[in-house]
Amino acid sequence: QISITKHTTTTRTTTKAYNNNNNSNKSRQVSMSVSNSSRSMSGDEGSVAVEVEMRGLQTQSSAVMLARAMTELTFSECNNPASLSFPLVNFEVTTDAKDPEDQRCVARMPCCGHRLRKQILFDVSATVLPGELLAIIGPSGAGKTTLLNILARRTAPSVGKVLINGQDLPVATFRRTVGYVPQTDALVPSMTVRETLNFYAALKLPRSLSARERSARVNELLEEFGLTHAAGTYIGGPTMPGISGGQRRRVSIAIEMLSEPSCLLLDEPTSGLDAATAMTIMHTILGLARTGRTVICTIHQPRSSIWHLFDRFMLLCDGRVVYCGAAKQALGYFEQQGFPCPTFSNPADHFIDMVTASPTTGQSEENVELLKDAYSGSPMHSAELERLVPEDRDSPLPHRSMVTSGLFQTLLLTKRSFLDIVRNPLALKVKLIQTIFTALLLGLVFLRLNFSQEAVQSRVGVLSFFVISAVFQTVFGVASTFPIEKQYFDRDREAQVYSVLAFYISKVLADLPFEFILPILQGTILYWMANLNPSAERFFIFLAIIVLLYNVTQSLGLFVSAIAPTAQAAMVLAPLVCVVFVLFGGFFANQGELPVVFRWIPWISLVNHSFRAMMTNEFTGLQLTCEPDEQCVYPTGDDVLDFYGFGDNHIWLNVVVLFSLYLTFHLIAFGTLFLKDWLAMFKISRKAARASLRTPSTAN
Repeated sequence: QISITKHTTTTRTTTKAYNNNNNSNKSRQVSMSVSNSSRSMSGDEGSVAVEVEMRGLQTQSSAVMLARAMTELTFSECNNPASLSFPLVNFEVTTDAKDPEDQRCVARMPCCGHRLRKQILFDVSATVLPGELLAIIGPSGAGKTTLLNILARRTAPSVGKVLINGQDLPVATFRRTVGYVPQTDALVPSMTVRETLNFYAALKLPRSLSARERSARVNELLEEFGLTHAAGTYIGGPTMPGISGGQRRRVSIAIEMLSEPSCLLLDEPTSGLDAATAMTIMHTILGLARTGRTVICTIHQPRSSIWHLFDRFMLLCDGRVVYCGAAKQALGYFEQQGFPCPTFSNPADHFIDMVTASPTTGQSEENVELLKDAYSGSPMHSAELERLVPEDRDSPLPHRSMVTSGLFQTLLLTKRSFLDIVRNPLALKVKLIQTIFTALLLGLVFLRLNFSQEAVQSRVGVLSFFVISAVFQTVFGVASTFPIEKQYFDRDREAQVYSVLAFYISKVLADLPFEFILPILQGTILYWMANLNPSAERFFIFLAIIVLLYNVTQSLGLFVSAIAPTAQAAMVLAPLVCVVFVLFGGFFANQGELPVVFRWIPWISLVNHSFRAMMTNEFTGLQLTCEPDEQCVYPTGDDVLDFYGFGDNHIWLNVVVLFSLYLTFHLIAFGTLFLKDWLAMFKISRKAARASLRTPSTAN
């Protein structure tokens, strides 16, 4: 059992209030260390003492917590401190009118009677100064993550603005200025911790730094975040063992700290972690705040020892602020409101129970509403409004621009994508087995075809089935993997780490070797097992057609994955597109007999042009045999081509069309990703501008 009281001498924690007037750019080290007798953070002036008494550390988890807390953490000081203010933030969403009596539904939509505008946040205001740690807590559905997304400019408020040093920055500039660690980590599982940090260091740090200086910065972060011993371990994922959840969270924070942001936002950094690991993470976050950074985090029911680490905290309930101020004054404030915290109780649990109306907590809706109204008219609220930093367009701004060129980003992303493919043995084995199995199956079914009249149908069948299997196999493979890679892209693009073009080109380049090796392997096995046209020239043309077919279908898979809103939608859309192309592929319906409205589809069907090219390559000039007692329907392969309507077909024309489709699908896929990215940024920027205009002048 761990109990926390004031004015004891067992273990003492002293924290330093950051001096806002310190404008020195001189590097300084701030250390956090814990010993059996004392734990202190030294500073120049102004200190707040909080005593933490720990008794009965008998359990193994408590012992682990104490051992980790005793580890010394050292962070470099922030050179560009910045305040973050958000006056009168309101946020609304449009939703179905399931409950028209919901008090948060502020208006019925005029266009349709079954839609309502529901307000999520109500006049949320605060200012966080350099060196402060603000914790946002509240029950589920209180609006914590919504508020943090607004502060990180991932979402635009309906009313209000987010200011850095009193300035309303453009969205792209803001995102490059403020570090944001979402609740879910998006790290490539097949990269080691060091490789991950090196990757982002190359993208985020100035190009003026040498490779040795960037490596030194990475080593510094590994040491600061206690990751040195895990530097060579893979991040890991569902199919690959790796580092622990707490280490993953520290890696995510370290990535944001590479560019040394002045402000750091974290969404539930302790979510899903055990008590000891959560304590370690919060010690790390507190250490970052003590270096002069502005730190804001949401946290769900922190343990009591974590609660006492907060400088300030905000309590939200149904989108309204119930308390915002110094953490050490919260107990006294709520005691004045008639809700004292019981002895030996966790203050955070007590506060959440206060704003949760249920029989379990014993709290009523009336009491919750009284608490909301009490804060809005309290001196605490007035004091918080006075802390708001006025808008100042002339103050200096700490921000960074995109420091790397598009070519460098492409090369770096290509290397990462290629390593991810190579280091994922399961996916590689599945692809290889699928390729060889399909070739062997078709080769055994159509084993050593002769050149008789009966074998003509089998030759046509093996070519048609091979084209169909290649299309479905490749498109489904891309549709199942690209959405996962797109998660990393979406997260990095939100932080403006690299461009859309660099990501897309790197994806194509990383897949290119496998789109050559695998089809050549598959085509070679099938060609000689099925005894297709024995000419060497025809064999190499056949391989070239297969390679082109696989690359076109890969571009089609990227096209489908890019236009689909979700991974599930991509898996539904992929077979529909493939079926359409197969239906008009040339072996089920004669193009001349199609209805006029459908006659254009075969011209854009990659299945049709691939099949035509393979048929022309296989049967042109091929001599077929006829038995004396049978009717010789196809004396030569050219007669077969005439029967299928391919007599005037030219392979070069099919190749040109396929290459055109390859470029078209890639252009549409890239254009879709670029447009989605641009529209997301544009919508947020436009909504933020409108919200700023709606903000009352008193908030400025």
